[in-house]
Amino acid sequence: MKIRYLIMSAVILAACNTKEQPDEKTTSTNKTTIAFGSCAIQDSVNLIWDAVATHNPEVFIWLGDNIYGDSEDPNVLAEKYARQKAQVGYQQFLKSGVKVIGTWDDHDYGANDGGKEFPAREESKALMLEFLDVPQDDPVRDYPGVYQQYTFGEEGKRVKIILLDTRWFRDALAPDTTGRGRYMAASEGSMLGDAQWRWLEDQVRQTDVDVLLVGSSIQAISEEHGFEKWANFPHEQKRLYDLLAQSSAATVAILSGDRHLAEVSRIKIDDKWLYDITSSGMTHVYAQKTIEPNAHRISPLVARRNWGLIEIIWDETPETRVEIRGINDTLYYQHTLGQ
Repeated sequence: MKIRYLIMSAVILAACNTKEQPDEKTTSTNKTTIAFGSCAIQDSVNLIWDAVATHNPEVFIWLGDNIYGDSEDPNVLAEKYARQKAQVGYQQFLKSGVKVIGTWDDHDYGANDGGKEFPAREESKALMLEFLDVPQDDPVRDYPGVYQQYTFGEEGKRVKIILLDTRWFRDALAPDTTGRGRYMAASEGSMLGDAQWRWLEDQVRQTDVDVLLVGSSIQAISEEHGFEKWANFPHEQKRLYDLLAQSSAATVAILSGDRHLAEVSRIKIDDKWLYDITSSGMTHVYAQKTIEPNAHRISPLVARRNWGLIEIIWDETPETRVEIRGINDTLYYQHTLGQ
């Protein structure tokens, strides 16, 4: 069976523990719908929710920057999460019964471009899990980091969503000494840390799912810009590519956020296409950024408020369609994997 790949560049159970999600809604016999987004300022009205709700997704994935906290003070973070959660549009969306899951990026973690050096990560983790209504007895509360996996669907139509933590374990970035950007490639250092890598390897190599979606808050394929990206640790980027190539799922995908723009990138690994679907941001974008080098981009660069949609059509071979949409459900780009 031909394997197709999609990279979702913005939390985890122990390998022996499986979450069956979503509970509230049943998956359509012939289609599974998953929405995602990132970068939402808590004091800006988010006009995206009505558009997302019209597609009746089973799951919505926060891919990071779920608030702009940027503080080591838990009281500041808590107050900003409260403002985000109280937004009328978001409350109405939650009442639809959609299962909401997510990971964090830097601003909701608490520090711009922050990594394992952030001193308030324990307190920040607890607040993020409360925002997402993660149960008190959930195993994610008992281990370092916020990486998780969710598996749902009947046999032959099973979807696994892996959400990575690119903050808790990440080593220091290398400042760019060339003057062309903020960061440059480092010859050593880890993005995920040893424990998360071991867990991820176990999760990817399991053979009981048909579609595997992997969420990373930062971009996995785009390499030319000077900001945060997997390419800042080239050895870690290659490790991710090599691992995903081992999956037996018919479709493997990664989604990303962070950049305040939307785009679709792809790269061929051996004889297989690997995709990175970036959707960012829900309340604000770099409207002036209409040009940015990216040799792997296959879509337009979308500098308008946006969110992402995945539709899996269950046929003899599952067909996975990804879309970048905006306010009023405007369609900016659509791509069917493998075409």
